[in-house]
Amino acid sequence: AYEGLYAWPLALVDYDATLALAADGGFLPDPYIVNARGNVRASMDDWAGAREDYRESARLFQGSKGFRSGASTTQRLDGAVYAAS
Repeated sequence: AYEGLYAWPLALVDYDATLALAADGGFLPDPYIVNARGNVRASMDDWAGAREDYRESARLFQGSKGFRSGASTTQRLDGAVYAAS
């Protein structure tokens, strides 16, 4: 929600907290969240951080199977292409 309000520092805190909760729960990061954090970092002129997030998001999408649907075994290559572009 903060990203939509252009409140970049607050959005970054939210995305970092979300990724930390996933890690604490033993889950892989959601590649959509990693990509969104990259967008926030880019908006804050943190180009190196944004690039790191975009690369990580693309890597996660390439390895994701059944992501969000629970039934599909198709890799999320559409997300990988998006994140890598």
